[in-house]
Amino acid sequence: MAHRKSRKPLQLDMIAQPEPITLQVLTVVHGGGICRSDPYVMDGESPHPAPLLIPGHQIVGNVVAMGPNVTARAPGQRIGVPSLEYMCTACRYCLSGP
Repeated sequence: MAHRKSRKPLQLDMIAQPEPITLQVLTVVHGGGICRSDPYVMDGESPHPAPLLIPGHQIVGNVVAMGPNVTARAPGQRIGVPSLEYMCTACRYCLSGP
């Protein structure tokens, strides 16, 4: 689902699969969260609106591709991607399966 205009309903949209650059990883998402920050942007309350918003963050998934300078990850590795905080990578939640 994607959101393109403030105060408009979500719509299903196809987008091109991005190629990770420099220190990025491409991840297949298995789970994520929607919190107040998503409707904040979708409702037009953010002073910096996004031209395309795919709601959800704080995701868990598996790495499928890596940018050229990524050395600490591997394809297939399960990772957590926080929004602004860190992931401990050691608790039962970080170590649990999908």
